[in-house]
Amino acid sequence: MPQPAWTQRRISWMVPDGKRGACRHPGSKSRVKRVTWAFSDADCRRACAQLLLCFAYEYAKLGRFSKCHLQLEPTDSTYPILGHSCFAKTWDGHAAIMAFPPFLSPNPPPRPPSPPPRLPPPPPPPAPPPPPQPQPRPPALVPP
Repeated sequence: MPQPAWTQRRISWMVPDGKRGACRHPGSKSRVKRVTWAFSDADCRRACAQLLLCFAYEYAKLGRFSKCHLQLEPTDSTYPILGHSCFAKTWDGHAAIMAFPPFLSPNPPPRPPSPPPRLPPPPPPPAPPPPPQPQPRPPALVPP
């Protein structure tokens, strides 16, 4: 079966702020993620790579358990928590900090049409005709 076009892009991974720790999200406390237990780090990375809406993954080895968080919102930094690692996805060198990678971004909406040119104002209505003048009366005939 052919692979979707986005999977043909080169995916690489980076530590968001260069420090190990749990993933943090810009200006938000919301943590939209999928949590899976008992994955290896490689399995966690592969799961994020295959999920278009995964921006990063957080892997933690906690004793004999391992935890994989697939981050479904942009990740821009880390929070220092022992045993946790955060890796942000990049596509062809572009960090996954937007809703869609650059090659999948929808086209911007079309610009609204320009308004039609303004027409000059209509001329004022013609002045009403003057009222009729009274007709002069003929002179009265007076007998001679």
